[in-house]
Amino acid sequence: MKNQFKKKLMKVFLFLLIFSYFCELILFTNSYILKQSEGIDKFAFYKKLRNDNDDENITVAMDPYHFLKEKNQNIMPLSSFSNKITVHCNELGYHSIYNSDRYGFNNPDTEWDKNIIDFFLVGDRFAHGDCVNEKNTIGGNLRRLSKNNSVINLGQGGNGPMMELASLREYLPLVKAKNVIWLYCETNDLVGDGRTEGLNLELKNLILKNYLIDENFSQNLYLKQELIDLKAKKKLQEYENYISKSKKENKFFKFIKLFQTRYLIKNQIINSFINKEKIIEQKISKEFKDIIIKAKKFSHYNQSKFYFVYLTDINRYRSKNFDIKKNDYQKVINFLTNSNVNFIDVHKELFEKHHNPLSLFSNSKKKGIYHYNENGYKEVANLIFKMVN
Repeated sequence: MKNQFKKKLMKVFLFLLIFSYFCELILFTNSYILKQSEGIDKFAFYKKLRNDNDDENITVAMDPYHFLKEKNQNIMPLSSFSNKITVHCNELGYHSIYNSDRYGFNNPDTEWDKNIIDFFLVGDRFAHGDCVNEKNTIGGNLRRLSKNNSVINLGQGGNGPMMELASLREYLPLVKAKNVIWLYCETNDLVGDGRTEGLNLELKNLILKNYLIDENFSQNLYLKQELIDLKAKKKLQEYENYISKSKKENKFFKFIKLFQTRYLIKNQIINSFINKEKIIEQKISKEFKDIIIKAKKFSHYNQSKFYFVYLTDINRYRSKNFDIKKNDYQKVINFLTNSNVNFIDVHKELFEKHHNPLSLFSNSKKKGIYHYNENGYKEVANLIFKMVN
């Protein structure tokens, strides 16, 4: 290289180096990762809560999607820890906490002993109730509205259609339910939400695939909760070890290695771009249609009415071109109509009529996928109750 070019190259390199450390200093000072990473924040809160109360019965939700990629599985869990005080997530200024039931779901345990269940819910994080306390979830609100005060909620974070069908097959026969409520999230269920790959990944799991191939297949998970608890405990231990190792690393060396700057680039910028592309590529597959038809058929076999609830995403109300970039809304509605599936269009019946739909989400100012706030969950539950009745 010529000397003049070398000098210019060196100046560019030094500028980038100084700029990188300047960014690292700002992020380090503001504890960027601790504020941005729900996992680390949730872990710290859970550890403090358990230590302050000296209670080993306190844990964190261990969503079943964590087990999807395990090889040589003898069981594929569809729930989390059973009978535990469970720390969940924080989007509204507090960490949601609930007491898990005998099968590891977000319900009062006594619901399983009731003669008739008015509403039987399956779904992902929106069904689970991120990030509010149990009484303010869709299930909690429906329980308040229902005649028998009886609702069972099988929602789990990261669930896609295949895991939801499997959950329905495993647990619906244990009760007598009037209505099955299938809560579908338009940006998560088919391609995941950044942590999971949605239906595409679920179909690669050999155990889950059996639910689609064999209508009589079952893992009899209600008899294997001790094993599910052990697997969740092992997975939580792996998670704790990872967090502890990360915290032990010398802060000076983390600064030298631009730890927080690299985290920002990898997890916030690059992943956001990748996930955006995934959402655009989302499409309604033959497998998805088969799953919904089988879920409807299985519900009717168990003498339950089946309702498909189309839940909309916060980004639909941030972008005027949402449906241009992600054109599956009308395709789903057309499929449900042509297949004679009862459905509740939350977008058309609730959000589109609302004067400020963003006010029903937990955080309308920052970019990202956020869940409903307490009022949002309440409004959705009121709509479901009204439409079903």
